[in-house]
Amino acid sequence: MNTPFPKVIFLLCVGLFGLTSRPGIASAQDQASVQAHLQRELQALEAEGPELARLRSIARLYESLGEFSNASSFAEQVCSHEGSDAEDIANLARIYVKDAKGETALDLLKNAGQRFPDSATLLYAQGMVYLAMDKAPAATYSLQRAAKLDPDDPRINYKLAELFFRRGNLERAETLLEPIVESEAAFDDAVLLYGQVLFASERERQGLRVIERYLKKHSESDKARGALVALLLKQAMTEAEAGRISRAVGLLEDADEVVPAEPKILMGLALLENEQGNATASIAYCKEIIDTSPRDLEAYAFLGRLQRVEGLAEEAEETFKAGLALAEELGETQHVANFNRLLNPFE
Repeated sequence: MNTPFPKVIFLLCVGLFGLTSRPGIASAQDQASVQAHLQRELQALEAEGPELARLRSIARLYESLGEFSNASSFAEQVCSHEGSDAEDIANLARIYVKDAKGETALDLLKNAGQRFPDSATLLYAQGMVYLAMDKAPAATYSLQRAAKLDPDDPRINYKLAELFFRRGNLERAETLLEPIVESEAAFDDAVLLYGQVLFASERERQGLRVIERYLKKHSESDKARGALVALLLKQAMTEAEAGRISRAVGLLEDADEVVPAEPKILMGLALLENEQGNATASIAYCKEIIDTSPRDLEAYAFLGRLQRVEGLAEEAEETFKAGLALAEELGETQHVANFNRLLNPFE
């Protein structure tokens, strides 16, 4: 059976580095806990007065609940307090942006510059506001000014690297990211972006070593695991295109260990094993996909074809019928037509 294995592995790499990332949604229990904490803080505020730390806490709690109007009201009180600092102003600017008040945030930061001249914190905040307003050149200028004041701040350098990466300046992005990734201050987003830079630069092996070292220290990092898998997939594609199928299989097996039962990886393994003439292993991978992701229509189609080639006609027909029923249930008309063709004995 002829399968376009390099193309398929390439498609596995589309949307690369979000493979293991799943957007989190705060549970009702978490929300209730925040609300309870907020009520305690409000009661203490009424009883004891506007102490700075409490005002900061209340603003932060309202922000975490998405109540940006209330959050900005208390953050404004924080900023008017004599003990407030540049970080407090930056926090208020961030809340303004979340409340769709970008221009208000810029005015705040401009005026605060008189109180805190040459503040890298405020320039970083200004750059973030410009980014939120989709003004990349202005954001770059603000962040570069911030970097001159605080050249070792990983937040500033990461954001600058992100902007350079978007503009296709991989060399400058890498120069900014490498010290962060190899330091104790490394964080997920920096590692993720570094992986993307190395991927775009076709230096996957170097990226693998860096990310593997990071994962040894931060085994809980979903983003780093996603970056590692993406680089393994890209390297597998390179090996497959060069005809080194067994090496490509090994790389995908490594990826499967990092992200177990990921359907895209298992399908890549099924395709590559089939290329090597190992239909039994290919069939096993397809069945594993269906066991863990029972709505994967591509797995039903490929499994049925494999079974048919291996002389398992009755099993193939059952697989195609199951795929057809699922496609009809999901309203996938193209797949319905495909399964009907596969069930046609004269096809």
